Amino acid sequence: MISGKEVKNNIVYPFTKQELLIQVQDAFLSNRFIPLDARKSLVDKVDEIRNSIKQSVEPVEPAKSKASSLLSIAAGIFGSLAAALGFSSLTFVAKRQRKEEIELEINDAKEKYQQVIKRTIAFESKVHKVLMAYFGRKNIEQETERDIGIDFIVKNNGVAKLGVAIKDYRNQRVNSNQIHMLHSVSASLNLPILLVTNSPLTEDAKQLVERLNARDPNRARVMVSDFDGLGGQLENFV
Repeated sequence: MISGKEVKNNIVYPFTKQELLIQVQDAFLSNRFIPLDARKSLVDKVDEIRNSIKQSVEPVEPAKSKASSLLSIAAGIFGSLAAALGFSSLTFVAKRQRKEEIELEINDAKEKYQQVIKRTIAFESKVHKVLMAYFGRKNIEQETERDIGIDFIVKNNGVAKLGVAIKDYRNQRVNSNQIHMLHSVSASLNLPILLVTNSPLTEDAKQLVERLNARDPNRARVMVSDFDGLGGQLENFV
């Protein structure tokens, strides 16, 4: 038995399976703590479940009638019944409209995240090609197994020289929390970290980069570059 309550609109009723699964998809897509590719995979799996379930039929409440010898009483009863049916109809319409809204939101969000994933992969690929052009394919190690906050490690004769983090934000700015995280990675790996991004830093993030790098430049350092300035930064490590 699948049942639920949509708190936002205060509509209390047993959701159909389709309605609940749509809202599960909405929750997955809205959760920024889940990586984009994982969100897409989860939504696709829920789609498979939805497609395997037969469409639910909305329950129809049987109409009730009472016989009465007095016309005034009968009119009152029918008036009350009409009002009740009208309220039930409005509730049904509200439920259906909300379901359609969520369905549209899911489709729009799926399309949006698919575009974000494609754009992110394309940006990462461009940076990868530049790294290989400067250091050679064998000296570029892609970080796919360890989730340490960077995407590539540049090596020289098997020794790590530089960590590279790639962030494709477009409509967002790089904030102080992200700089703190990269500085921690730099200290942990004992490697300078180059952040390649197409987004500007917030003023706080810019000041933080300067403060952290001045504190102990030999132990941890974070550099920031856009794609056009990438070559100039890499020249320092060739």
